[in-house]
Amino acid sequence: MLYYTNIISRGNYIYFRGIHDGKRINEKIPFKPSLFVRSGKETGYKSLTGENLDRIKFDTLNEARDFIKNYKEVSNFPIYGNTNFV
Repeated sequence: MLYYTNIISRGNYIYFRGIHDGKRINEKIPFKPSLFVRSGKETGYKSLTGENLDRIKFDTLNEARDFIKNYKEVSNFPIYGNTNFV
């Protein structure tokens, strides 16, 4: 069995601490998040309310955080997806 005891994000990595088969483990995991924005075309991704969405893939956590920060104040531009990357 695998259990986590602590997970944090720092920089462009997710740090995982847990227990796997009774042994403590620590991992540093590079993470490439995705977020979603409204789309005018059929993409295969939909919001919970049925709107078409485009997927934006980021190479680093910092790029995703910067994107959120830059578009936070833009009206009528919702960002979909989990922004709590841990």
